[in-house]
Amino acid sequence: MARIANHIQKRREERGHTQEQLARLVGTTGAQINRLEHAQRKLTVEWLLRLCRALDCTADELVDLPIKHARVKTCDQALLSSLITWFAEIAEKHKTKPSPHQLGAWISLTYNDAMRGNMPPRQIKALIETILLASKMGSKAPTSCKPAKAKQTVKSRKS
Repeated sequence: MARIANHIQKRREERGHTQEQLARLVGTTGAQINRLEHAQRKLTVEWLLRLCRALDCTADELVDLPIKHARVKTCDQALLSSLITWFAEIAEKHKTKPSPHQLGAWISLTYNDAMRGNMPPRQIKALIETILLASKMGSKAPTSCKPAKAKQTVKSRKS
């Protein structure tokens, strides 16, 4: 999986925890926390959720992506963590390297559309794959997962 810059160490230090203390809170070792902080270990959905609970923060506060989820009052941490992980995994699979700004924008778009449409994971992953493949081919990435409305053409008759 592509490594995404994170703010685990910053959040941990803000909370006044050592690596060992945070490790006890999430049920792992200090060495594992060190690897996560330095992006030497994959930051999976499970790790994001465990760290968010222990550090009392949201997934988008832990990763270095400009994610906006303004259309919902409360953030679904499991969905947001899944999206971050899926985007990184699929980007690696297709050997694409989107910028943090692009990833943040696409995760925001996907998150908001998923929350509005109650999309199943398979459909979300298909959307992610489409976005990343479109960007790899130089096409403009979709700005919504809603189907485009068919244009109606009206034939005018000359009288």
